[in-house]
Amino acid sequence: MKKYPQLDIRVVEMKTSDIKKALETGEIDAGIVANLAGMEESSQTSLFYEQFYAYVARENTLSKSEVTRTSDLNGEPL
Repeated sequence: MKKYPQLDIRVVEMKTSDIKKALETGEIDAGIVANLAGMEESSQTSLFYEQFYAYVARENTLSKSEVTRTSDLNGEPL
């Protein structure tokens, strides 16, 4: 802030769809999102990748898979 006192930075929590709309209308200049679906026209930079662990009951069909993708969890109660 000392170097750029005229810069106005605010951190606000928004849903991805709201971030997309705000970027399109110029309400905001940048956003951080987890899911990039539907935002391919925007300039993007990956900040980091994080491993995802799923713990499922033995009775669940997902327990038979060695690898579980996040898309495999669609419709599953978390």
